[in-house]
Amino acid sequence: MLSWGYNKLAGASPANHFFLTKSESMKSLMADSLNYLLGGWRSIRTLFSSAPPDFICFYNPHPLNLIVIRQAQHLYPRSIRTIYLHEPYVPDRSSYGTTRGIMIALLEWMQSQMLGHTSDIILPSSHAHELFMSRYPNYPGMVHIAPILLSNRLGTKSHDRRYLSLVGNLNKSRGPEDFLTLVHSATVLGENLKFKIITRSNIQRAVDKLPHQDRKMLTVVNKPLIADEEITDTVAESIALFLPHRQAAQSGNVPVAFRAGTPVIARDIPGLSQHVRHRENGYLFPLKPTPEQLIEAVRFVRDNFAELSRCARRDFEDIFAEQNFDRYYQWLLKRKM
Repeated sequence: MLSWGYNKLAGASPANHFFLTKSESMKSLMADSLNYLLGGWRSIRTLFSSAPPDFICFYNPHPLNLIVIRQAQHLYPRSIRTIYLHEPYVPDRSSYGTTRGIMIALLEWMQSQMLGHTSDIILPSSHAHELFMSRYPNYPGMVHIAPILLSNRLGTKSHDRRYLSLVGNLNKSRGPEDFLTLVHSATVLGENLKFKIITRSNIQRAVDKLPHQDRKMLTVVNKPLIADEEITDTVAESIALFLPHRQAAQSGNVPVAFRAGTPVIARDIPGLSQHVRHRENGYLFPLKPTPEQLIEAVRFVRDNFAELSRCARRDFEDIFAEQNFDRYYQWLLKRKM
C-alpha cells in the first residue's frame, strides 16, 4: 500500500502490509512526493526486489502511482499491472467547482499517463465503461468490468431501522442541499422521520442554517476519521440511504446499502440508475427535485420497505458479494493458472 492512512481505515496488519508513504493529507502527500525525489524511490525498488510482483493493482489515485507503475514495468515487464478507475472520465466538471475541477483534470492527466504502462484496466460498472471508451477508445482489449465487491459479513449487532441517512464525503457536485431540504419538509409536514449525516466533510455551516426544530430531527457525525464499521452500522439502521450525486460513474455506497438490505434514494443519473431501480430496490428522483418529490420518495420507501429491502439484498448477492469474484476476474484467474 502506498499510504499508511489505509491502516487506520481497514485495521491492516503490519505483518501483511507494507506502507511506502504516510500520505494522509495534501501536505503530507506533497512531502512524500518530495521525499521520493530525494531518494525514497529506493524503498520501492527494494520492495520489488524482495518480493517480485506478479500482480499489481492501483486502486486509488496518488501522485506516486505513475512512478511506481513505470518502475514495475521496467523491472518486471511480464507482471500484470492493473489500474482500477472508479471515475474514469468526468465530461462536465462545472458542478464540482473550480478547485475540485482542477484536481479532477490533474487526476485524469495522471491516469492517462499510467494507461501506457498498464496491462489491464478495471472499471466498476457498465456506465464507467461507456465513459472510459468515450475518452480512451484505444484500449478495448485491456478493459474489464468488475463491480466493487464486499464481504457478506454484516456483523452480529442488531439494528433498528430509525434513520434516513446521508453517508460519505460531500462536495459541490455531491452536496447536502437536497437532504437538508428533505429534513425541513418532513418537519413542516409532521412526518415521523429521523435523519442522520455521517461525513468527514465540513457540514456544520449548512446544518446551522436549519431551523432549531429541524435540527432536533437530525443526528450529525462529523469527524476527520470515520471507520468502516461506523458507516456499516449507520446504513444498517436506516430505512434508506440518500445519495445526492449530480454526476457519477458509480457509487461505492450502493453495494454498502444493498448488503444491509437498505433501499437507496438517488438522483436519476446513469451512474446510479444502472443499479438503483425505481420502485424496485430504491427510488429515483429528478435532477432538480421539488421538496414534494423528495418527500414522495421517502414515503414510498417507508411504505414499501420490506419488498424494497428484499430486492436490494438480492441484488447485493447477485452483483456485489465477494462470492462473485471468479465471475468478474476470470481473465485474471486464467492468466495465473
